[in-house]
Amino acid sequence: LTLNGNFDAGGQSVNAGVVDASGSATRTVSMGSGTWTISGNVDLSGANLTWNQNTSTLTITITATLTGGGKSVNNLNASATGLTVTLSGNLTVAGNFVVSAGCTFSAGSGTLTITGNYTNNGVFTAGTSTVVFNGTSTLIGATNFYNLTFSAGATVNLTKGHIFSSNSA
Repeated sequence: LTLNGNFDAGGQSVNAGVVDASGSATRTVSMGSGTWTISGNVDLSGANLTWNQNTSTLTITITATLTGGGKSVNNLNASATGLTVTLSGNLTVAGNFVVSAGCTFSAGSGTLTITGNYTNNGVFTAGTSTVVFNGTSTLIGATNFYNLTFSAGATVNLTKGHIFSSNSA
């Protein structure tokens, strides 16, 4: 799915092999309220791209690179069982972030900002990334973060029996 012009998914679900919103065309993409199930790379790095996450869920189901481009998605599910989803650049998850069992999410070296809940049932590879929690969040699943930050006013609940660590000073 190459997005060179305006696109509004409305309440529809979208199934695509690749989402490409790179390039310099001026356009607005609205994810709507459905689930976007993607079996390939997702590139949100368009220089003149207005990306509206609305109330949708982005689910990536295969080894892929997610190029955030500083954009936001509402909910993000990395569910590539036995495979890896790699973040390139910065991304905000305005809702919930989930790494499904059997999946690896590699955070790379950018900033991943999460406003909702964080659930890690798979493997979270921190790289040299910064993870910022800036809303009301519950953290589920043992995770080693590289640089972990809580924004002023954030409320974070840690679940009993899970270990969270960070290389942050």
